[in-house]
Amino acid sequence: MRSSGWQVRDDESADEFDLVVWFAPTDPADGAAAVAALTEVMLLAQRTKPILERAAAGGRAAFLAVTQFDGAFGLTGVADDEKATLGGVFALVKTLGIEAPTLFCRGIDLASEQGVDRCAAQLLAELYDPRTELTQVGYGADARRRTLEFGESSADPLIDAPETAEPGPGDLLVFTGGGRGVTAACAVAVSARFHCGLLLLGRTGLAEEPEWAAGVPDAELMKAVAAHRKATGQSTTPLELRNISGTLLAQREIRATLAQVRAQGGQVEYLAVDVSDPVAVRAALAPYRDRITGLVHGAAVLADQLIEGLTPEAITTVLTTKIRGWSALLAAVDADRLRHAVMFGSVAATFGNCGQASYSVANDALNHLACALKLRHPAIAVTSINWSALAGGMLRPELQKFLLMRGITPISLTDGGAMLAEQLTAARSRDVMCQIGQWPPAPLELPEAIVPGREIRISRDMRPIAESRALGDHMVDGHPVLPATVALGAIFDVVGQTHPGLEIRSARDLKVLKGLVFDSPAPRLYFTIRDIGPTEVSVLVTDETNRPRYRATVGSTLPEPDSATTNQYTDLPPLTGGTPVTCYQDGTLFHGPSMRGLRAVLADDGERLILSAQLPVPDWAGGYCGTDRYRPLTADVVAHGTALRSYLTVGVPALPTGCITTELLGPLPDAEPMYLVVHRPEVALPLVRCTVEACDPSGRVLLRFRNIELITSAALVEKFKNAGTRPADV
Repeated sequence: MRSSGWQVRDDESADEFDLVVWFAPTDPADGAAAVAALTEVMLLAQRTKPILERAAAGGRAAFLAVTQFDGAFGLTGVADDEKATLGGVFALVKTLGIEAPTLFCRGIDLASEQGVDRCAAQLLAELYDPRTELTQVGYGADARRRTLEFGESSADPLIDAPETAEPGPGDLLVFTGGGRGVTAACAVAVSARFHCGLLLLGRTGLAEEPEWAAGVPDAELMKAVAAHRKATGQSTTPLELRNISGTLLAQREIRATLAQVRAQGGQVEYLAVDVSDPVAVRAALAPYRDRITGLVHGAAVLADQLIEGLTPEAITTVLTTKIRGWSALLAAVDADRLRHAVMFGSVAATFGNCGQASYSVANDALNHLACALKLRHPAIAVTSINWSALAGGMLRPELQKFLLMRGITPISLTDGGAMLAEQLTAARSRDVMCQIGQWPPAPLELPEAIVPGREIRISRDMRPIAESRALGDHMVDGHPVLPATVALGAIFDVVGQTHPGLEIRSARDLKVLKGLVFDSPAPRLYFTIRDIGPTEVSVLVTDETNRPRYRATVGSTLPEPDSATTNQYTDLPPLTGGTPVTCYQDGTLFHGPSMRGLRAVLADDGERLILSAQLPVPDWAGGYCGTDRYRPLTADVVAHGTALRSYLTVGVPALPTGCITTELLGPLPDAEPMYLVVHRPEVALPLVRCTVEACDPSGRVLLRFRNIELITSAALVEKFKNAGTRPADV
């Protein structure tokens, strides 16, 4: 239940580690314990950040935060508020990654039902994942790997539940932070649209304005305060002047909000209460408890600091207002009467934000608390709104100017109020989490359509690949070599980034021009993408010396099938059983333990060699070198089938040099059983051409390598001979 995998000690070894792993408590005793755990991990990040950054100069240095929720980050299976609060740690990981870009930062959620061994293997796989931009990964009880992203549509709600009717005149909604600023503007809009009653909660006490201040313009109020204090013989410091005038200005704003609601016929009351004080909140809401049907939690406190400047006091202030404030509200009302519950969060929770670690964590905790409430009370329309920048309120003028320079237009108070009102309608009532407003800043404009003749050139640092365990298990004659399937995956990924409107379905004429051996330092590859037709782009991959390494043509269509081609097999033998393969131990193939995916020979009739296969460890999830349909390491296992069939045919080992056609028909499995159907090869020594298909357990073809080209050579026997002696405990 304790937290960090490393401790900072006052000795010379304190600057030697390159890995920090924090394990979240599995069962926090109460809300205070959960907040204490979040504070602990934030201070852990603060203490270890400079040490990890120094270590990163020599290779990967990582900060991992591990939870044991449901494998879906606690968003669909954690109904307990204390445990859900811990989900705020994912925003810390994102913020740390922004403030310390040289570090590998990732939040990992593991469903404990999988068992310790599988969880440990998944944790290790994530530590070596080459796709460094991923910040959040989960593994459910089914061992499937998941990530999290916001989509444009709410057609598939995060938590399935019926629609809830919008508020009406008979409803009473509580707004925290509702007397001033953004939340006040939203309260006014909600009252105007739905004519429901409002209770506005705020920290500022409301009193009649003193006579000496009446009619004084806001800009002159501080002078009036100073004059009044002097006239009454009271000495006043500059800080006291600011506090007194600030209170008077806040009270004016509250009175203006109340007047605006009442002017449009609404019923509204203001209650001065500290929302983070559960006893005070319960007492304030007790007279209204039987009438309250909705909550809008907009209260917030900022204490922005870079992670190295965090203090326990500042962290507690920010977390308490958001998290304890929400708990205090829920404890003070009758949850069975609630129909609407809205939390004001921030895109800082979704993406992290430089200088806002505490605020990011607090708002991500609200995201998880929203899901927990929805699981307990499906009939309540619960929504955590991840707001982008809102004009007014806490958005400073200099920050607003900075955002405008980066293409972000802050949401006006009027638009923000209208958007909240819209969120309370029945049509939006199933949005448990949503984002309102543009964020992150607009990315670099990239072409969505193919323009024949256009060229794009980009580069990619291959150091994440060099650090991966898979490369260490792909060594020829003692040297790590980039698998051709990974090179193809990198081509797919680069095309997907430069041509987001192109659906990648195939590749043709893949050629290994000169295999890439990883020596120190890790190489950088350059991709020249040329649009050559309405549905195709060609890609040439070169190294830093401009030497060609790989080439392929990527397309959005599949080739026309011939009469012998099927995309659904119905005559495959059972996927279990068969004769275990020995090709990794006898020198037929050279791959190390994490890449040994061929399992058994299920059938061989001369025309088709049918194998069972399963990648021993989770793949890279189609990230750094792949797509949603193409997993590079799993694809490499598919190619192993052709090397085995070639050896059985000609009696000497072989290496792939290309592939005529690659067809992406469905998403490849991740460390799960699959069939390989390897067809009889064409032999013209030293060249062998062989077609292989990967199929799911139902026989559906997911990937087809049509005519993989292999070069056979007796000299490879000596180069492969040590493969079978590598230890299996990688």
